[in-house]
Formats: sequence, C-alpha cells, structure tokens
Amino acid sequence: MPQEYTPAGSNATFTIPVFSDVIDGQKAFRDFADDIAGSTVAKQGGAFSGTVTTVSPTGAGSSGVRNITISDQDPSSGVGQNGDIWIRYV
Repeated sequence: MPQEYTPAGSNATFTIPVFSDVIDGQKAFRDFADDIAGSTVAKQGGAFSGTVTTVSPTGAGSSGVRNITISDQDPSSGVGQNGDIWIRYV
C-alpha cells in the first residue's frame, strides 16, 4: 500500500509507491524525487507562487531571511516576532 509523506511545515503531500523488486524501487525513487523537485524553488531565479513566511534571526546584527510586512497601518499588539521588519507607509 502506498504511503503519503508531508514535509514539516509544508502543504505538499507526496505519495511513496510500493514496489516489488529493485528495478521497481529505483523507478519509484526517481518518480518521488521528481515530484519533490517539481515543488521546490531553485536557489537562483525561482519564484514563489504564494505567501512565504520564515523564522527571522533574533540576534542583534544577525543576517538572515526576515519576514517583512508593508502596511499603511501600525502593527497591532502581538503581530510579528522579534527580528521581523514592519514598514509603514502613508
């Protein structure tokens, strides 16, 4: 019976097929790897198709990917995490 795999923090679910011998197993692995590769963004030149959130670094002077919110409103209490960036425009 095939098994389903959902990576942590992902909405994508992949089906891992059952195989009866080594040749079928190799094909199943290639198919599974192709499914995963089709759902990732390249390190260069890729584009996200939805909202992306991350865990911002919290140390002063830390480099890293940060959540950036741009709004015409001030942030409300409890919104965001330490290290996030909020830009308010008028």
